[in-house]
Amino acid sequence: MTDEHNEAELRLRAADPAGPSRPLPPSRVPRAELLETIMSTTTTESPAPPAAPSRTKWLLAAAAVVVAAASATTIALATSSGGGGGSHRPVASVAHLKMPSSRPGHPGTTCIQLTVDLLRDKQLAFSGTATDVSDSSVTLNVDHWYKGGTADQVELTNLGGVGPTTEGAVTFTAGQRYLVSASDGTVGICGYSGEYTPALAQLYDEAFGS
Repeated sequence: MTDEHNEAELRLRAADPAGPSRPLPPSRVPRAELLETIMSTTTTESPAPPAAPSRTKWLLAAAAVVVAAASATTIALATSSGGGGGSHRPVASVAHLKMPSSRPGHPGTTCIQLTVDLLRDKQLAFSGTATDVSDSSVTLNVDHWYKGGTADQVELTNLGGVGPTTEGAVTFTAGQRYLVSASDGTVGICGYSGEYTPALAQLYDEAFGS
């Protein structure tokens, strides 16, 4: 090997970034070829696995289920209680009166002439239509209370003790309207109670006010 050849080799080693002390690799790939290999290599990335639902999302989902259940319960309660146009009706309040007795062994009824002052002394007075008429009782649906009551219906009992021949008796017919007054739980007869007529209605208005 000539001196010129050795000198050229020394210069090449000095220009090498690996330094003069580092020997050249036995088979060095040319730089241009290496760069072309790197540029032509395609890297395929694997898709990231789906993220697990966070704790917040689970809590929100559970809250939605609770709200839905509460809404369904509210609707069910509203339906069962007659909400939304149900057919449930309040139970009517009922007052109870009895007819005076004129059965054998009891003193007969003596009628006293009807006056506004005596009618005014009655404790109860109302107008109503007779329903469910039987031999022993009758129910009247009240349409107006003049005095002493607020019930929706009045049931009269002991109708068997007052016959058609009893002086001043009142005969009840289903569907007919009546004016009724009473004191001490007993219906007044002898004209103080009877079928609704303009004349009797006027006496009630004068006695109790319309």
